[in-house]
Amino acid sequence: MPVESVPPFAIIVGAITAMGGLQYLTHGAAYGKPRAIGQDAFDRLVAARDERVKTAAASGRGAQK
Repeated sequence: MPVESVPPFAIIVGAITAMGGLQYLTHGAAYGKPRAIGQDAFDRLVAARDERVKTAAASGRGAQK
């Protein structure tokens, strides 16, 4: 009798896992990187600063003082 409950449980777990996996893959395909979870204003400011530093270094300007 307990074995009869395994297939429905496996289907439910598989469906929930597939939903999460599809969301992860869709976001990765759309934006090229995994979704950033739990970012606050400070994290966004640091990411923007890092992006500015990368573009300045790539263009050859932006010497360190």
